Amino acid sequence: MRYRKDQEKDWAEGRTENISQSGLLFQAPEPLNPDTMVQICFSLPDTAEGESGATVLCEGRTIRTILPPSSDESPCVAVKLLDYKLKRAE
Repeated sequence: MRYRKDQEKDWAEGRTENISQSGLLFQAPEPLNPDTMVQICFSLPDTAEGESGATVLCEGRTIRTILPPSSDESPCVAVKLLDYKLKRAE
């Protein structure tokens, strides 16, 4: 997955830990402050029924950052999803 703070041009790489209809938890290379507006982009795989996957572009607000127990691990960022767009692969 990729993410960027609102109004930033460059995307950062993250790793999805957990996702639901209302929120997302992901590992990030650096902590994000609460109430930071972010854009998130990730891909959904093809389905078992043969339907093409999709790209999801979300907008959300950070709720909290969970700092790791050791400095060689990445923090996790919890985001409340506010809106999303789904673009099916063609």
